[in-house]
Amino acid sequence: MKKLITPAVVYTPGSQTLDTGIPNFDIRRLYAIINQTRGEIIYATSLPGKGYTAVSGSQLSLQANTSTHQATDVLQIIYEDSEDIDLTTAIYELLDRLAFLPSVRGINADLRVSLMGGTVSNLSNISQIGGYNVQQHMPATQNVAAMANINNVIIS
Repeated sequence: MKKLITPAVVYTPGSQTLDTGIPNFDIRRLYAIINQTRGEIIYATSLPGKGYTAVSGSQLSLQANTSTHQATDVLQIIYEDSEDIDLTTAIYELLDRLAFLPSVRGINADLRVSLMGGTVSNLSNISQIGGYNVQQHMPATQNVAAMANINNVIIS
């Protein structure tokens, strides 16, 4: 997000230099510098003759002729704040990682399972598993009860 910032600017119009005072200054994030006192653009990324000739730290050598300006002129600096770039990048990365969610909507209810782990508690509504009838894979409840009582049978 572009922000209007008011750092401790040191403007030296006679030598066409400006120290932005921006910590970790990156020229790629600087969009414009406007001398509001004179109503003049002294730096803009897309205007011929309004660029820079050198950058050293946060100090900029300007192409624009600023010889008639004063060091006390009010400047407006439009600079992309790196914190906003980091936040925007993080949001897009999060959205990308969550893009699969619409494709799994309803799976939890359809399968009647808990996504948090645990056990399957109700299989009464399942009629097929892998194309086969459930009865071929799972014995009837009565057969399970009979098998549990097999050791209690007394032969006489």
